[in-house]
Amino acid sequence: MRLYSLSLLYKGDPKVHLLKAAYDVSTFSFFQRASVQEFMTFTSQLIVERSQPGSRASVKEQEYLCHVYVRTDGLAGVVIADTEYPQRVCFTLLDKVLDEFSRTVSRAEWPSGSPATITYSALDGYLSKYQNPRDADPMTRVQAELDETKIILHNTMESLLERGEKLDDLVSKSEVLGAQSKAFYKTARKQNSCLLSKNNKPIHTTILNPHVHVIGEEAACIAYIRLTQYLDAQGRPRTSQSEETRVWHRRDGKWQNVHFHGSGAPVAPLQ
Repeated sequence: MRLYSLSLLYKGDPKVHLLKAAYDVSTFSFFQRASVQEFMTFTSQLIVERSQPGSRASVKEQEYLCHVYVRTDGLAGVVIADTEYPQRVCFTLLDKVLDEFSRTVSRAEWPSGSPATITYSALDGYLSKYQNPRDADPMTRVQAELDETKIILHNTMESLLERGEKLDDLVSKSEVLGAQSKAFYKTARKQNSCLLSKNNKPIHTTILNPHVHVIGEEAACIAYIRLTQYLDAQGRPRTSQSEETRVWHRRDGKWQNVHFHGSGAPVAPLQ
């Protein structure tokens, strides 16, 4: 189980803006981390924008859950976690952080504050400490209240949108997302990926027809077909086939992969 982000925001009129945030994107590809972080900010702002003051909600998006608490004074917090992380601990964390922030940072700073101007440095520590939910056990003073609080569960991000509104349009108009992140989103949508999707986990991989071509004493080229069987986002068995080529070079007595090329065939249902 894992926490990916912890964000504090202010729900003003008409816009929601970020006050402070901490992220853990270490499990994502290095080249995706900046885009994933931007999407976490975008998602957090969108959820707060569509939530009523004084409400708590959890928004499910495939293997992720976004937990939000919007206070009546406009201060809001969002935790993005995987679906295995205990919901109660997320809301306990939000209560603690929002209470501490409101006592530390003057309310006069909230409407115009930003990550660059707000002085509050506790989020990174909380995100790291709460990676293990058992560390939160001594701090569950609000759990009894949470048991009596109605937490709204949304099955998808789209359920937050108004009639006729499209997530694609909101992404396109977003001032939070850069051009690279928007391109990343479009590619992911074309591949039927979720908003913050990582690769589907393979359940079986087979290497077919390997060919090795030795180039002198210091290099080699290996070509093969990779057949991957996995479960898609809906839990259905799928299979994909890709042709891959790797070039290896020996440096200081060790073989290193210096080039990779792969071309995949369309994904088909597993028979």
